[in-house]
Amino acid sequence: MIRYDGASTWPPTANHNHDDWSVALRGYKLIYFERASLLPRSTPSLDDGANRMAICKFRELFRDLLRQHLDADAVYDLIKKAENEKGTISREINNVLYSCMAWCRHAYRWGVFPIVKVAQEEELIDLPPELVKPWEHLQEYFGSTSQSGNVMSSPILNFDDGGQHVFKANYGLSEKIVSSEEELARIFRDVEESALLIYQDMIRALVAFDTGRKAACIDHLNRIQIHLRSALSVYYDRLHDQKVARSVWVSHVQGFLGWAAVYQHEQTGEIVKFDGLSGNQMLLFRALDAFLGMDS
Repeated sequence: MIRYDGASTWPPTANHNHDDWSVALRGYKLIYFERASLLPRSTPSLDDGANRMAICKFRELFRDLLRQHLDADAVYDLIKKAENEKGTISREINNVLYSCMAWCRHAYRWGVFPIVKVAQEEELIDLPPELVKPWEHLQEYFGSTSQSGNVMSSPILNFDDGGQHVFKANYGLSEKIVSSEEELARIFRDVEESALLIYQDMIRALVAFDTGRKAACIDHLNRIQIHLRSALSVYYDRLHDQKVARSVWVSHVQGFLGWAAVYQHEQTGEIVKFDGLSGNQMLLFRALDAFLGMDS
């Protein structure tokens, strides 16, 4: 897990250095930064007609830029090669592409931000091919089916090597809004960072139990309890109004990460609705469930 999914670190490494990206992929990042700054408004409009026009214009320009700067088939071929450890792009780049494409999809999904009624009422989103075919392969690679991505793609992989928060939804808005958005992302990432010691002791406890060393197993269980308290305190100590303001929580922090749209499978015709980010890669709680023999 750490070697392959995490690119030898945990939480996983994502290489946000633009110069290290393949030329075929750079368009995603450039387009997001160019268009995302036009998304946010300090106060949402209540004019449905004006909002519909703004969303359509945003999507039209986004599509044009994707078409001009990216080749969906070339991108698909490139990331497919990354399945091989000796592929043409590193796992650090594969990770960051997953994050960047998720942010592009959310930007296209909403068109304006905070999200407005006419966008929420849409059920089926006609996404551009540059955000579909490569995304489907990334979803298969990362083991996720949610069209909106998950806590790995949006918050956790959205930090560079220096710990800087990279992709944002609230460019140019107040400090309270911007810092609340960033703090929530850091909470998700810091929980996984704190959990690394828990994962290590889980493995050691299981090995000790299987080899009949019950005293050693109990020692590891005690350490898990100590480390778990520390990991959960990240939530308790930081997920409150002073860090993540309630007044902007729904409108500016959580809203952009929602999805509220259906997806129709091309082969089966099955229709599935995704409300927001999947928690399928929030590893700590899934690992705890598995360790305790509980269904996730």
